[in-house]
Amino acid sequence: MTGLIRAVVAFVWLSAPGIGGLWCETLAEPGGTGAGPRPAPEGTLCKGRPAGTSCWVELANLPGCYAWNSYFQPGEAVTWTAECAEGLARGTGTLTEVWDGGKKTKEKTGSLVDGKAQGRWIYRDQDGTVAEGSYESGERHGHWVERLPDGTVQEGPYEAGKRQGPWVLRFASGTVMEGPFLAGKQQGRWVMRFATGNVSEGSYMAGKRHGHWVERFASGTVQEGTYETGKREGRWVLRFTSGTVMEGPFAAGKRHGRWVERYGDGGVQEGPYEAGKRHGHWVERYPDGNVLEGPYEAGKEQGHWVLRLPDGGVQEGPYEAGKRHGRWVEREANGYVMEGPYEESLRQGWWVMRKMGREVDRAYFVDGEGQ
Repeated sequence: MTGLIRAVVAFVWLSAPGIGGLWCETLAEPGGTGAGPRPAPEGTLCKGRPAGTSCWVELANLPGCYAWNSYFQPGEAVTWTAECAEGLARGTGTLTEVWDGGKKTKEKTGSLVDGKAQGRWIYRDQDGTVAEGSYESGERHGHWVERLPDGTVQEGPYEAGKRQGPWVLRFASGTVMEGPFLAGKQQGRWVMRFATGNVSEGSYMAGKRHGHWVERFASGTVQEGTYETGKREGRWVLRFTSGTVMEGPFAAGKRHGRWVERYGDGGVQEGPYEAGKRHGHWVERYPDGNVLEGPYEAGKEQGHWVLRLPDGGVQEGPYEAGKRHGRWVEREANGYVMEGPYEESLRQGWWVMRKMGREVDRAYFVDGEGQ
């Protein structure tokens, strides 16, 4: 018990034979249901609690006196420069929190009412962060301004300890992000203006991009499509300043499925992606009339490919890891047929030229040069 004894009037229902029931006044001793503020019960003390817990911490310089800690750090020591009454810190002073073996400190200056922060506070971290705003019953509540050591400034309201409502985040790089928070996480429509000149706008859900987004780059490129839980998902259209337009689906943030890519020079390429890389059968039509067709594996040509030339000529043979490798046959429109090996896209070894099935010439190649 403290040196202060306080009795509180309470009401109880009494009944007895012959008199029925009536309300009567009684006195509640300190610590009972009618008592004033007391230190928290054992179940909400900070000792032994995990990081981030909201709990009552015993002050290192005032044993037996407690203050509310809205974000406990295991092993931290907390001191208070003002008074303590009935086991709870009170008055206007400075709370100092030290943790991580003394490497990290935070000083908070303001008023405590029955152990909990109330009204306007300012705090400073050892890294140079300065934050100013109001508390209500130990939790941030109302407008706050947070200045980080790199020059970043974040400004907006809190409710019950969590960001709530419209915020503006100005980064030292020049990037500005504006949009609403809900229960501490980005929620709703946000606009992001990057220092590079890029602008992105779309919706967040529970702190992650979710829904339709439009991303405009300073170069003039525009990319548009949907996000799900922070990753591109579903159909996207990518328009580049060169005139190239690419359309197709994303899955888990990577191109996945059939894409059509129309290039500014008139070429068209289409085929499937898998996990962000070309994988499967592709057809590539070039502006000079050439048509190249064959399979990709993990983003590189692999296996049998056919190249059809606009004059009627045809070349076909194997690719390995994106390069011609192995025996190729090249048929010209005039009836000549060249046949021989490639190594890493260079003719290598003996090549034979035939016409009407009869050999008419041969040559030996070293690194693409005929000998």
